[in-house]
Amino acid sequence: MNLRAAIEQLDKFCQERGWNGRELKTGINYRVGGKTAVSIYSSGTDKPGTIEVAFEVDTISKIANVSTSTVNAWIRQLQENIGSYARPKTQYQYPRVALASNQQLQEFW
Repeated sequence: MNLRAAIEQLDKFCQERGWNGRELKTGINYRVGGKTAVSIYSSGTDKPGTIEVAFEVDTISKIANVSTSTVNAWIRQLQENIGSYARPKTQYQYPRVALASNQQLQEFW
């Protein structure tokens, strides 16, 4: 997978929704109303050559106007049916989905 192209595609998706992005050492963090919604990591991932998308469940729940259990179920579906589980790595312990191919990236959105 072309990591740069994948990051650009995810960046475009987030920016189209008005989510403010800021660079991290290992990826990009997107905020909505001052709170993290999604973070995208391209280094420090479980498997080299993958990207990981971390979700802040409470923020996504508010954006989508659904329960946190619904958001968690959606993330599990993404992990099981499109990408794979990725170990949370920051102090926040956001659930993550690892994407390893262009096909997975296309199915993700």
